[in-house]
Amino acid sequence: MKKILVLENDGGVALLLTQVLASRGYLVERVETGKDALERLGKGGVDLLISDLFLSGIGGLEVIQAMEEGFPSLPVLVVSGFLENSVKARLQSLRAVKGWLKKPFDLKELLEKVDGILQEPGTGAGSGAKG
Repeated sequence: MKKILVLENDGGVALLLTQVLASRGYLVERVETGKDALERLGKGGVDLLISDLFLSGIGGLEVIQAMEEGFPSLPVLVVSGFLENSVKARLQSLRAVKGWLKKPFDLKELLEKVDGILQEPGTGAGSGAKG
């Protein structure tokens, strides 16, 4: 069973993501801060990170950049209310980012993106960890 880590500081959005993804058969874990996300990713066993961008402390972009060093093949789906062209351009330059959704998002589109990302070769728990 694939494990998804949700980095989201909005409790309502996090609950929605967790419920929808769990109903699809995914194991879902939530963290609220970039620091917690990096600590959890360091333990391994995560197949996909779904991340908001704008968080207090370490933001989503910083988490993704750090992931590219330590977990280069771990995919990321960005979910944010602020996806201006400059942000999208930055996301496109990050190899871990496999897609993004603007809040509020369509649940069907969310599931299609998650399913598609997790079916790509080379994704999976531990596939991105450098040893």
